[in-house]
Amino acid sequence: MLGPIGARIVAAERGVAAMRPAKIAARWEKLFHGWRYRELDAQHTWFCGLIASTPNEHGAGGELAAWRSAWRVSKAWQATTDGYGRWRWPEGTELRFVLLLDDPPRVGAQQIRERLTSLPDPAWPFTRRAGFPDSTVTLVWSPTLRREQIMRRAITQHLGTGTAMPVALGCDQYAAMTPGGVHGRVWLPLGALGRRAPGRLTLRELAHAAEATTPPASAPPPGGGKR
Repeated sequence: MLGPIGARIVAAERGVAAMRPAKIAARWEKLFHGWRYRELDAQHTWFCGLIASTPNEHGAGGELAAWRSAWRVSKAWQATTDGYGRWRWPEGTELRFVLLLDDPPRVGAQQIRERLTSLPDPAWPFTRRAGFPDSTVTLVWSPTLRREQIMRRAITQHLGTGTAMPVALGCDQYAAMTPGGVHGRVWLPLGALGRRAPGRLTLRELAHAAEATTPPASAPPPGGGKR
């Protein structure tokens, strides 16, 4: 967004009256000091942390091969997330994931549960409705271990312990104590993903586990999302 000086320059180029400074200030206040700015900041901070904490021993860290903002995912796939990414390692292994940030008190367990599934049919994960591959992992990230436990209990009760939907939980507090940060052994898989690989996993291990537990492809429900 332009500031007062930039607004005057653009107005002069277009031959129109410049926007009043008070109106510009109000727009800046609304954009950068409201909940939406904090939401955008949290989303971008997480993805920046994903890139910055890449283990790079002997060039084995990989890269963020694709990224879509929450707005882009909502517009293209009609799904409410905090972003989509595809992490690729040098040997070709890929992890496709969508991010859901647990940001209390704005987002609670009920909201996370609703975002995980396609209503009114919770048997369909929203990732399939949105057109994502079935191996796409839903990463739920919380600020503390306590919040992670709350999310784990709420999601397990909602999806059931036998869910084949790839879901994994992590949190800032645990990542801060673990080598590798987001890439370290911080991810707690749920359902079939957890039975396949119990205990906390690294991001790379999570990618292998998701591929191994992906169910056979089937047609999406009527009215599914579009690319």
